[in-house]
Amino acid sequence: RKLTGGTHSWYVVAMNWAGQTRASSTFSFNFQDSLAPNPFDLIAPANAASVAGSSQSLVWESAYDAGSGLDHYEVWLDGANVASVAGSGVAPNTGNLALGKPVVASSTQTGVNSPAMAVDGSLTSRWESLYADPQWIYVDLGQATEITHVKLTWETAYASGYQVQVSNDAATWTSIYSTTTGTGGVNDLTGLKGYGRYVRMYGTARGTGYGYSLFEFEVYGAPAESYTRTGLSLTAHTWYVVAVDAFGNRRQSTSTYSFTAH
Repeated sequence: RKLTGGTHSWYVVAMNWAGQTRASSTFSFNFQDSLAPNPFDLIAPANAASVAGSSQSLVWESAYDAGSGLDHYEVWLDGANVASVAGSGVAPNTGNLALGKPVVASSTQTGVNSPAMAVDGSLTSRWESLYADPQWIYVDLGQATEITHVKLTWETAYASGYQVQVSNDAATWTSIYSTTTGTGGVNDLTGLKGYGRYVRMYGTARGTGYGYSLFEFEVYGAPAESYTRTGLSLTAHTWYVVAVDAFGNRRQSTSTYSFTAH
């Protein structure tokens, strides 16, 4: 429950099957909150991006507030507050977001080494593709998420060339990491910046004569918020977001982004 500032009192009433009641003691407490929501930043469109169309989804990291709770966001576009967006105030999940989620792959070499084995949390089971290029595997996170970290644990059959890609529809993909010099082992890819519901490893070159084989495909990230602006003029725009808690404490996004619509 979001509390207003000042003194509050509370008690509890227990009721039995016959409707008889007994009340606890009444306690009081004073609540004040002078701290702004936690720092957060913008995600998409990327800064200085060129985007098509007069309708754009503006996406930012979810802020949260440990005091009075996050109330809403202000979306500022070209110097004007254009929208108020209700805030979920969801704190980041630091665990592996891909664990046990639905997964799809381009192929499977054997029935035992199925795609699900790459997201089961075990380093003794694995997914194995056919012996051909290219091959891919993607995980459905269930909702659009900011992607900041992907960890690939390869079996002996690794990718020397691959991309990590994100998508919101599993049809159109955006690459957030690419290499042509992969050496196998554990590829712990931090500092990524992407946004999507689906995350894919797209293998372009095998490091051995076998297929692609992953013990684990781990994905880490943070919840995100969005607002779709329609009727944009086809020109340059700047935007930022302000998170506001229930006490009116404010936190502006770390960055101000620009984009050009065409």
